[in-house]
Amino acid sequence: MMDDEGSINNQDADTQRKLNFVAQFVGLLSKKLELLPRDHQRALINNLETLFLDAQENGDTNISDADIMGLFEDHRREAFVEQVRRAIGSKLKELSQRQKDLLDASLTKLYRENRPVSDAEIRGRLELITDFVSPAAHEKVQKVYWDLRLGKYVETNE
Repeated sequence: MMDDEGSINNQDADTQRKLNFVAQFVGLLSKKLELLPRDHQRALINNLETLFLDAQENGDTNISDADIMGLFEDHRREAFVEQVRRAIGSKLKELSQRQKDLLDASLTKLYRENRPVSDAEIRGRLELITDFVSPAAHEKVQKVYWDLRLGKYVETNE
């Protein structure tokens, strides 16, 4: 009879640990999950399940908020990079290094707003950089200027 009661108590303790972990996860990420596309939400949940099972197997009863948030941020960053590649990836090759740096700074600022970002916003940032902040013509003039200053300028028939 003791074995059955001990087994039930172990099951209750395991269930309670699982419930506590789910509550911790929901408390930390419930409002942030909208920042991830569905496939990344599923992958995050799978990673969190693996984290929980590994911790449980090692006899660890606590998983830190930092571990959970770290997994979330990894997925969020990966999803944002995928979105940028999808929205403007083909145009990135055409940019000068300065334009890439400016775009990177602009997209980083957008990412840090911690809200859903549309493809149109990403394309808008690219357009802002390439049409107004640092257009291609400006990039050419700036390169010639610095080449002249540094003694590297060679005239071509372009």
